[in-house]
Amino acid sequence: MRTFRLRKFELRRPQVSSGKVSLAAHPGPSTMIVRPSRTIKGMGRVTKKKLTWEASPSPAVKGYRVYWEVGKHVDYDSTFADVGEVKELVLPDDIPSFPLVAGQMEIGITSLSRSGNESDMLVLSIFVDFTRPDVPVNVKLEDMEEEI
Repeated sequence: MRTFRLRKFELRRPQVSSGKVSLAAHPGPSTMIVRPSRTIKGMGRVTKKKLTWEASPSPAVKGYRVYWEVGKHVDYDSTFADVGEVKELVLPDDIPSFPLVAGQMEIGITSLSRSGNESDMLVLSIFVDFTRPDVPVNVKLEDMEEEI
């Protein structure tokens, strides 16, 4: 999980000349303007889901395959990832190609044998929300007048 923080700010004081505001003069601390100088693009926090299952009792199993579909039924033609011999995944982190979407989703899990055979598919139907909200806009920091 990566967390980004906006750390760089520019402090400027407005200057009024001929009715227009400029940023060169220093009229006083109460008119200081703080502006974010940039927005950092990256992966913000996304709620994660833990997907677990018990191992197949078949001795020939060499790993598992996870399939998924958003908004429709999952089947053997759906997008998938071979995840190896694990029995636990953190979604979306452990599968880089997993979609960062919100909505109804079906996830299917199969066992893979050493000879390349694949088991029947166990299917889960779930609602996920791996989307991030938009960044805030029009952020301001203003001095407060003290009441006496």
